[in-house]
Amino acid sequence: MLLIERFDPHAATPDAWAAYHAFRRLRAAEDDPGDPILSDAEIEHTLCEHMPLWRNERHFAFDGATILGVAGI
Repeated sequence: MLLIERFDPHAATPDAWAAYHAFRRLRAAEDDPGDPILSDAEIEHTLCEHMPLWRNERHFAFDGATILGVAGI
């Protein structure tokens, strides 16, 4: 069953973070093979950083616990 839900980095569970990191590593390997991939800690810090003039919102399409796609603004 496909489920689409908003990803809130401030309230994300460890399972949600794990799914996100797995997805972003897969995408990075496809989009930019050979380029270094940022660590999980670096990504989590960046996504949780408060930036008053920037809106960073992501919606994930899940099939069970696996992210199939992401849409963001």
